[in-house]
Amino acid sequence: MRPEVMTDALIAFIERFDPAFSSKLQGASDEEIARLEALVGRSLPPVYRDFLRRMGKGMGDFQVPRVSFDIERISGVYEDEDRPPARYQLVAVEEQDPYFDFYLDLEWASGPDFGVVRFESFGDLTQKTVSRWALSFHELLLALACLYKWLPTFPARTGLLLSSAKLTSMKQPGAALPQLLEQVATRLGFQKVPQSSRHCLLLERGDAAIFCEVSPRGGPFIEAAAADKAELARLSEILRDSLPLV
Repeated sequence: MRPEVMTDALIAFIERFDPAFSSKLQGASDEEIARLEALVGRSLPPVYRDFLRRMGKGMGDFQVPRVSFDIERISGVYEDEDRPPARYQLVAVEEQDPYFDFYLDLEWASGPDFGVVRFESFGDLTQKTVSRWALSFHELLLALACLYKWLPTFPARTGLLLSSAKLTSMKQPGAALPQLLEQVATRLGFQKVPQSSRHCLLLERGDAAIFCEVSPRGGPFIEAAAADKAELARLSEILRDSLPLV
């Protein structure tokens, strides 16, 4: 998937439930992107460059609490003496302690994209833990859009956790859970959202939604949302009875 197609897919997903979303975005100018590249000392990865071009100065009401993707904030970090290592490209800054910022790991390629890691931007990196966070930048943004833009449109939501005990008794590997989830959800009237990616499964039914993410942090992580608490309780019970979930 080309970088511009990835950004188009993200915007198209959000516009399924917020048709005016693209009109709220503010992209960074060529001059602002060139300035960041000069500060970094190399060309930006195309997937990140296209993101900045489309929404690098404003993501509308797609906001992640305490996290900034704004190009001016990113440039400010590169102006400091305590610069991130060349292997990593800073893409988002956490604005409060523990300042666990988001980076593309340029040695962890995922097609034209890169895996995302998190660590504190300040101090000696050799003394810090680098946490693998998402399998690609596109899937990071897609997951954040689900958690902070799509699911909040429903009045009721809940998380569903993988059960080791159930998983053992069912003799099913955790990696197979997204496929099993899709089968069960299809029988309940859900459809797979076209913008679903390899590791972010998005299922919708009009009155309800299911999000399943496979990430280096573990999981899979599943959230369900519905138009009312009664339907969410019914849906959650069916999923827990049908799948290795609690």
